[in-house]
Amino acid sequence: MYEEAALTEASLAGVPSLASLSMTSRRWVVARAHGRRYPAGETIVLAGDHDRDVYFVASGSVRILSWSAGGRAVIFRDMAAGCSFGELAAIDGERRSADVHAIEDTFAIVLGHDDYRGLLARETALVLDLVQRLASRVRDLSARFVELSTLDVPTRVRIELLRCARRDPTHPDGGYLEPVPTHQEIANRIGTHREAVSRTLAALVREGLLARQGARLVIPDLVRLGASPSP
Repeated sequence: MYEEAALTEASLAGVPSLASLSMTSRRWVVARAHGRRYPAGETIVLAGDHDRDVYFVASGSVRILSWSAGGRAVIFRDMAAGCSFGELAAIDGERRSADVHAIEDTFAIVLGHDDYRGLLARETALVLDLVQRLASRVRDLSARFVELSTLDVPTRVRIELLRCARRDPTHPDGGYLEPVPTHQEIANRIGTHREAVSRTLAALVREGLLARQGARLVIPDLVRLGASPSP
């Protein structure tokens, strides 16, 4: 269950699209929005819900996912502080299309759909930001559809590792994942089962393309991982 929290202009600092609004609009948002704290693991939104609020993640992170008829999770994306979700329902009035869960303790700024639409009418820069983010999501979903339709599991695993990896400033050719996703989480992202992911990761470790170092999963050479043949 979420906890209501005080909202001030300083609360907007974690969301660039809100922090960059005019002073008048920032005060307008603070006067109309709600601050909510969600503990890690808490459900924020359920698919099929009728509510149309828009959520801005000021701190923490959330996961967007859906469920198959057989009860298997399908992870669409993880969203960090600064991101937002719920815009589609606010715009088209339809039910929620996916679940949203807090990955860690999360503070969200929640704005009602009428107020959100009013804010869009006031701030053209916010409209452009929304269009750019929606375009990015369409491109991402299109790429994932092609991957799922045309690539084998080992290749999809490698692509997902590269998608999630951070650049390592101490090793320009390398990268790392931290925290390390579970095998089941990777499977849920790429549309396969945990055993297939486990086999692929084990093969990549044998080839020297992956290594576990403490809390990190290290990729010594990002280019080599992307070009490696299927196991």
